[in-house]
Amino acid sequence: MLSNSISIILGQIPIDIEQFSSYLRIFYYILIVVVTATILYTLLEWFTMDRAIKIFNNKHVYVFIGKNGYYGVLHTPSRGGGSFEIFFKGKHIENPISLLMFLIENYEETGKTKFIIEAKRLLAEFKKMGVVESDIEIKDLKKRYNPWASPSLVSKKVFKEKLSDLYAIICFRYMLSRRELRERWKELEKLYHPSLGSRIVRSTYNMLSLIKDRLSQALMHSATPILSSISPELKSTLEDFQKKTAQIQTTYHPLLENSIGRLINVKVNDVEGEQKIYQGVFREYSNNYIVVYDVDYKIQMKTIFKNMKEIEGFPKPFLETHGLDIKTGKHLEIVIEDKNTIMIKNISNEPVKVENVRINDKEYNVNAVIFEGENILVTVDDYSDTVEINYEISREADIIWPRSKIEVVGLGDYPAKLLENILMRKL
Repeated sequence: MLSNSISIILGQIPIDIEQFSSYLRIFYYILIVVVTATILYTLLEWFTMDRAIKIFNNKHVYVFIGKNGYYGVLHTPSRGGGSFEIFFKGKHIENPISLLMFLIENYEETGKTKFIIEAKRLLAEFKKMGVVESDIEIKDLKKRYNPWASPSLVSKKVFKEKLSDLYAIICFRYMLSRRELRERWKELEKLYHPSLGSRIVRSTYNMLSLIKDRLSQALMHSATPILSSISPELKSTLEDFQKKTAQIQTTYHPLLENSIGRLINVKVNDVEGEQKIYQGVFREYSNNYIVVYDVDYKIQMKTIFKNMKEIEGFPKPFLETHGLDIKTGKHLEIVIEDKNTIMIKNISNEPVKVENVRINDKEYNVNAVIFEGENILVTVDDYSDTVEINYEISREADIIWPRSKIEVVGLGDYPAKLLENILMRKL
């Protein structure tokens, strides 16, 4: 009875077989696009976790952005695409009174006790760290609050669009604890002699990277024929997806891949505007970054002497640092031999490169390296009681450089498999 009724109804409805087949074809293409897009977006979500910068995730680092250096704990979110955030250590946050007043005002406006509880907890912590006076209380904060002061600042966000302003992310060796140093040497051991499991994991990652690229290309080609025959909304969605997938670059690079764990030379556009050559162990790479370990990083320093005594607050790095000053110490002293000769002596236990001396707004190039206890004589036109010296020191560090600021020149040592063939071959 039911089947007869359906037959009667269908018999009364005219069916265009060609139109119905066209709908099926559109549905088929849409299904392919949806399934492929789902797979691709799953892979993309994994690959957007930048594999280079996540090595420094939750580590204490310096970040050089523009002419500023920020010290704190690095945090990189998933799907960040290379972006990250630096959280300042508690005692180095800027204007904590402003932060406390924000919580107190929220409490007064809303009546919610969670704000005043948080304010009291932070005030106790700030007292322990010496950020605020030990005798200050919650009730005293309004009297101390300056509405014209700089707002509180506890972090620095670096968005992907601003990576062009980034020069380096640096973890200096002296900053590491003994436990961190042991972990780092274990990491280097695995890097020098990767286990079978590590090689399989890396090969799998690279294979998935290639699959991701192929899926992006396939999706673009398969979607093109049906764009003209679907609704404007879906057409717009697919065109937008095509543009996004077209911008995705492959992570795998054979010339970089075969250098992992080897000594490499890199040419870097450094923060003070100079181009320098560095050497270190190639740790990792991504679309945005290159990671190099065991680098003797050169820090640009400046000091000023008045009447042969170093002015208080000097020497200091070229960068304006936020969060924590870079550990440097005293390096130089000067002696006036006569009105046309200045002796510069290295009083530290490390080599120093003296670049130039400035007196009376005139610059005298030196470009000499002096070791512990050594000195050099600089001839000047006329001595002044104020002498400015620009120089460099070196600190061992692990560094992440943005790809826009670095060029991998080549290997610093021969691969074991090629050593005999290259060096022992007769000319």
